[in-house]
Order: sequence, then structure tokens, then C-alpha cells
Amino acid sequence: MRTLLLTILFAIFFITPAIGEARGLYYELGSRGYELVLDMRYDEADKIFDEMIRMEPENAIGYLYKSQSYFHCWQYAYLNPDKKTLKEFKSLLYKTKAIAEKTLKQDDIETQFVLGSAYGNIGLFYANTDRWVRAWWYGRKGIKYVEKIIEKEPGYSNAYFLLGMYNYYAATLPKAVKSLSFLLGGSEGDREKGIEQLTIASEEGDLKGDAKTFLADSVYFYEKDYETALALLKDLTAEYTHNHYLRLILGASYLHLHEYDLALQTLNSLLQADALSDYPYLHGDAWYTLGVAYSRMNKYDQAISAQKNAYKISKKLKGFIPDHYDVWSLYEIGNAYEMLGSIDEAHKYYSEIKENNKKAYKLAQERMNHPLTPAIRGRN
Repeated sequence: MRTLLLTILFAIFFITPAIGEARGLYYELGSRGYELVLDMRYDEADKIFDEMIRMEPENAIGYLYKSQSYFHCWQYAYLNPDKKTLKEFKSLLYKTKAIAEKTLKQDDIETQFVLGSAYGNIGLFYANTDRWVRAWWYGRKGIKYVEKIIEKEPGYSNAYFLLGMYNYYAATLPKAVKSLSFLLGGSEGDREKGIEQLTIASEEGDLKGDAKTFLADSVYFYEKDYETALALLKDLTAEYTHNHYLRLILGASYLHLHEYDLALQTLNSLLQADALSDYPYLHGDAWYTLGVAYSRMNKYDQAISAQKNAYKISKKLKGFIPDHYDVWSLYEIGNAYEMLGSIDEAHKYYSEIKENNKKAYKLAQERMNHPLTPAIRGRN
């Protein structure tokens, strides 16, 4: 199906005499490729972007699209520190910036947006490598380009996505980072305005899927507004059926809302996807979340099995695991054994939790020093 689609589009492109129609097809390819990125179908997307670059090597858009494919893949895979992917991400962005700056004209809103996106994403690269001054400088420069677009064309929906992210993040940064941003001359941001701008971008323009995903995950799920997140996630998972991350946080949202049957259904379905094993961090996190769901339902044997799968996968991961689900798997295994009355087995797993994760270590030590009484276990 993919090969047929590309063959038809490329054939039409090469035989179309009208420049306007050909340009339309070029951007149609870009939109199709980016939808594949949002659906975690990176290999298919990259083939489209490579063809766009081959067609128009001096058009910055193809390079920008491909940079996003690399970043999305790195972000979901969490192969951290995956220096090769981040290096390619950076290289493509600098190429985007160079071409956009060379071809920029005063009233060319499209190229201004590409240039603003390139600067903003270079800032994102430096943020992910803990170089915050550079991250701020590039990010702020990108936003200035986007703000100029809105001044000229208030209805340019794509620009609201970048502005919304900036306003939201600037308003919700940790105090230390926010102080640094303020000293450097950055805006303090505006959470409500950011959400309003993101909502506009989620309803109109080419970045609807990205904006809706950001709202669902980085705003509402992060802020524990699970009901609002759930409504968005239902739409997103229906549209992007291969996006394992969205299905994972859909299952987690059901879990937080105590809709355990739906959580089990969503997570078990996710774990049956063959391609999930290509993303070991997500694979392990799915098992961890499933284990928590079983524990909340007092199904401790199933919880132990799921958490052992999660921990087995996490031990093979290299680098930093963002939310330490590996450590919390040990805690959940210990808790499940304790609830089943196997105190010695519970202590075996509690004792594996090291002091470098202070919260989990403290809880494990408390449980080892003060095991649950039979009466408490019985109530559960």
C-alpha cells in the first residue's frame, strides 16, 4: 500500500506541467510523511522526506521534516544518551537553518516559520544536552520569528503551536531555570494563554496532531487532569493506531481514573503489538503500568508477573530511565508479595532498591522495618 501511494504521488509530480500543482503535491508528501511520524512509522516517513530532499535539495522543509522524525523516534525510544540520533537531529536542523536564511524574503511567512522552527528545535537539542544558555538563546530567537508571523498574519494556525508551547513551558519551568531565563531577558510565559494557543493549533492548521498530543500528554496528563487528557487520547489513538506511547498513556489515564477494566484492556492490547519491542523503554513501562493496575485490583499474582517482565526489560536498557520505573517495579513486586503474606520474598525485592532513588528507598525501608499486619493485608 505504501509503495503504491508513493508511486502514484511521484508519478503525478513528474508528469504535472503546472508549477502550482507540483508544489501542492510536494507539500502533500510532507504532510503525509509527518502524519507517519506522529504514528511512529519512522522508516516510511523517512523515505518520503528523503524523496522530498532529492526533489528539492534547496528547500529547507524536507530537512526540517526529517529532523522531526529523528527527534520523535529518540524521544519515544529513550535510548538515552543516543548521541548518534541527536547528532543527526542537530545536523539536519542546522542545514534547515542555513537554507532558510539563504532563501528568506521579507514577506515569506512560510520560510519564516521554517526558520523559527529550526531555531526552536536547535534550542530543544541543547536543552536535551543540558546546555541551558544555548537552549534559551536559540529557543527565544525562534519564538521572535514566530511572533512576527502572527503580527502579519494572525490566522496562521501553525505558529500558535510554537507560541503555545513556549508560553506554557516558560510559565511552568522549575524556579531555578525560570530565574535563569528571566535574567537572560526571557518572558515569564503565561500558562492559560499557552493552552489557549495550543488549543487553536489543535483545531486548525498542519500541526493539529502534534498540538493535540502536546495538550494530552505534556499539559493535561502531566498536570493530572486525566479526564481532559482521556478525551483527547481517545481521538488520538483512533487516528494514530501505531503510536504506542499514546496508547500507553491512554491506559495510564484509565488507571488513574479507577477504570481498571478499560486500563487492562488497553494495556494488554498494547503489549500484543509486535512492534512495541522496538521501543524497549515503552515496552517495559507498559508492563509496569499493567502491574500497577493488577495491584489496584488486588490481583497480586498477575501484578508480580507483569512487574517482573518490566524489571527484566529495564535491566537491559542503557542510560537514564526517565521516571525510574525499574526501581518502582522492585517496590511493586515487594508490595505484591507482602500483600500475599510472603514477607521474606517481599524483603528480598525491597532490599534491592538503592539509596540513589530516595523516595522508593525510604518507602522500602519503612516496609521492611514495619511490615503490613495480617489485618491490613486482609482488608486489601
